[in-house]
Amino acid sequence: MSKDEATGVWSLPSRNNYPADAAEQMQAAANSLVGVKVLDIQTENAEDHASLGVVEPKADALDVGDEGVGLLVSFKGDKNATLANLIVGNPVAGSNEKRYVRKPGENPVYVVNFDSKVFSTTFSDWIEKDLLQLSSIDISRVDMQVYDSALTSAGSLSMNRTYDASLEVEAGSDWKLLSLVKYDQEQQPQPVTLAEGEKLATAKLNELKNALDELKIADVASKPKGMSENLKADKDLVSDNEAIRSLAVRGFFPVNTGEILSANGEMSVTLNDGVQYVLRFGNVEGIASDRDPEGDQDPEEPVGGANRYLLVTAQVDESMFPPPALKSIPKTIEELDAMNQPEPADAPAAAEPSAPAAPASPTDPPTPVSPAEPAPEAPKPETPAEPAAAEQPKVETPADPPAPTSESATTEPAAPVADAAADDACADDEPEAKEPAEQEPAEDAPAKPADPPAEPVVTQPAAPTPQPTVEETAEEKQERLEAEQEKITKENQRMLDERKDRVDAARRRVRELNSRFAEWYYVIPESTYRKLRISSDDLIEKPASAEATAPEQVDPASAGPGLQLPGLGN
Repeated sequence: MSKDEATGVWSLPSRNNYPADAAEQMQAAANSLVGVKVLDIQTENAEDHASLGVVEPKADALDVGDEGVGLLVSFKGDKNATLANLIVGNPVAGSNEKRYVRKPGENPVYVVNFDSKVFSTTFSDWIEKDLLQLSSIDISRVDMQVYDSALTSAGSLSMNRTYDASLEVEAGSDWKLLSLVKYDQEQQPQPVTLAEGEKLATAKLNELKNALDELKIADVASKPKGMSENLKADKDLVSDNEAIRSLAVRGFFPVNTGEILSANGEMSVTLNDGVQYVLRFGNVEGIASDRDPEGDQDPEEPVGGANRYLLVTAQVDESMFPPPALKSIPKTIEELDAMNQPEPADAPAAAEPSAPAAPASPTDPPTPVSPAEPAPEAPKPETPAEPAAAEQPKVETPADPPAPTSESATTEPAAPVADAAADDACADDEPEAKEPAEQEPAEDAPAKPADPPAEPVVTQPAAPTPQPTVEETAEEKQERLEAEQEKITKENQRMLDERKDRVDAARRRVRELNSRFAEWYYVIPESTYRKLRISSDDLIEKPASAEATAPEQVDPASAGPGLQLPGLGN
């Protein structure tokens, strides 16, 4: 493991200087030799080194099959200056914590407490195994292009498409089908909608989402030069037959359009923050020489066939950042006034003062009247025109008591009314004046309208005094217009800045991710790939009564002419 002096990044020479970014492992290794205490001296004889496993691992002094070779731990500083060296040997019998160690070039062998796990030779112990570094709850959309491609003997690429699906994740767990296109035997697209009773296979999709969250690196290998971060094949790559063959062996095919297709389809995963991962699935990983031909391979590291090559890149999904709905800025005071027109609900409120006029109908005599107010209006039958004109113009014609019939001349209510006028309308006399009027409505029709004096009581607060309108000056109108323009401009700019900040954050994150992804093939467990590759039958759950029909498989080699790979012709 070495450190780049310019960047300060530790890397693993055995994997073409892949970054050693397992922070905890690095910290434990750096502190491993700090405070190591000698518990005992086992021997000072060089002849015992092999049996204790502390033989120095020198390439020029060792032969194949030599035994007792220890693990050399060396710390170096600036300008490659050695800070500390230690040869770690076998564990002490009966103890998992004690080890035999010695310093290079010296014979004494010491017994110390030492955790050799911090110097593991397993590749995955030194790297950040979480490849995508995403959380499943942040996944917003998944787009799948399920196809198989392979090289033909003529050097062309045959492709057999199965289906394309676009799925949206709502509230972190609810799946929604945006589109589904299946391909028939002639590779013609057929749009599909869910039939009655059908639904998405939520359990399968949640398993896919969790597999993305937990996607771990099993191994890495260097990509050929000339492949950009967005997985485009530039001219140098297309003209490099050796690079093309290196890609094809792993299941990735640069075609003459500049795109790179994969042997087992691809998938796009969009997060809520607008970052989109593109995953392309290659061939199954083979033996060690096929896995990493450019670098040295630890012969003791187990190599299984159940792994698969993967290419990863990141990009910004612009559809996650729609333009904000900006408010129109008024250019004139007339436009501003039009924008600020009152809501329709305000109109009834302005008409409410006229509502109390309804009870003033003369056909509503039961309305109770305060005795203190109508008394001055009911008297003075001799001169009804004057009070009628001053108090209530509406009752001028009905208020005419001086024209009685023979019966009305003897009616007693006239005397109490006159007495009421002489006594300034005493409140105690009013009920007596009303009772006779109510007893003879049928016989004396003109006496019936005598009750309308109750009407002025209703109208006394009903007529609001109109407020004088203060006319704005031209300067005040201009100030109001400019203030509103500034307010709307600031609000619009705030929304634009907010969108820009979100886009910039997504672009920064994409650059960080691609700086990790750009140079490497990744190898992932085959078990993980099987969770990410969902068949068309498993994508949709059919009703229990529906009969499942297996889709007819098409041999990729017989799928007809495909895209031509540069440099792999006859």
